[in-house]
Amino acid sequence: MEQTTSLGWHSGHLLIAGLWVAYFSFHSLLASRHVKAYLLRAMPFLAGRYRLIYNLIALFTIIPVLLAGAVIQGPRLLPPNDFLRYLAMFFATWGVIVVRLAFKVFDFRQFIGFSPYTEDDEKELKKEGILSKIRHPIYAGALLIVIGYALFAPTITNWIICFISVVYIFIGIRIEEKRLMDRFGIEYKEYKEKVPALIPRLGR
Repeated sequence: MEQTTSLGWHSGHLLIAGLWVAYFSFHSLLASRHVKAYLLRAMPFLAGRYRLIYNLIALFTIIPVLLAGAVIQGPRLLPPNDFLRYLAMFFATWGVIVVRLAFKVFDFRQFIGFSPYTEDDEKELKKEGILSKIRHPIYAGALLIVIGYALFAPTITNWIICFISVVYIFIGIRIEEKRLMDRFGIEYKEYKEKVPALIPRLGR
């Protein structure tokens, strides 16, 4: 069996899985309303800057996780295949397009945190543009990109990352849905009934 590090690929990939689970768990913890409220009470100067600091922490903490994934790859699960490469590029390209369409509706500077933002700034439910077709375009785009990458380089590491990322995306959708339901109530419920979460209905 091919080994890529002194750990051996079995223990190495358990490490990769653990790092990604820890990263996403920490990411979700910082995003939770209770933790955010506690930190804002403890450090009022974070008001309006929380999203920027959150994104910076997410960026810097993912670096060692990505480096570990680059070192520990292991064997390919599928042989090189032109069809898979084209399929991978198709998924990833559409993922990028969907994310770009999402940021025609959302304020990118606000999303990153360059512009001050709190939930109180969210005065109305956005439904225009791509949001009239799917409710979670950023998650949909991310899903297409990670699946595309796993197909392009189908190593054990990349499929582990893909699987954990997909699980995290669906958890993130549930959390976001609950937040939007709490904020917009019946309006969001009606929107949810009309517009699918990730895959647009054909013919619409």
